[in-house]
Amino acid sequence: SMYFSHGDAGRALALAERAIDSTGQLATAWALRGHALLAAGDLDDALASFHRAIGLDPALADAQLAVADIYQRQNRPQRALATLQTLADRFPARQVPTAVLFREGLALAALGRPHDAIRAFRQAVEYGPGNADSLCALAQAHFAVGESAAARQELHLARAMEPAHAG
Repeated sequence: SMYFSHGDAGRALALAERAIDSTGQLATAWALRGHALLAAGDLDDALASFHRAIGLDPALADAQLAVADIYQRQNRPQRALATLQTLADRFPARQVPTAVLFREGLALAALGRPHDAIRAFRQAVEYGPGNADSLCALAQAHFAVGESAAARQELHLARAMEPAHAG
């Protein structure tokens, strides 16, 4: 909604609640409610709203990404990974969105699977427009498995791409 994009989560929440009250079956209203609750820091209720939205419309990729992000924030990387893999399965192999691959890498790294994380981060860099976040995460995963030369190379590329990046 326009309110949410302008930083007014309270108005967005009220609008979503009104839409839900009128039909109850509008997936986008449940997703908007989830985003507004997430902005307010209410992870559990946001998660419930996103699940309701996905139940009504399984094609809502932004709701699935939000669910994965909440699971990651709640230190539940296995649930995040399962959510992301379900989303990734909807795309042809080389067309999985970079945002999905990057988050898969984060979940895999959190699960102590750095080699799998490297694969996901590398795909995120190769498939989409490369970005410094993906390159820094890839470097960190290389470093975790003792591949410091590869890590330095990724950091060099990240610095060249975005000199002011915090990573």
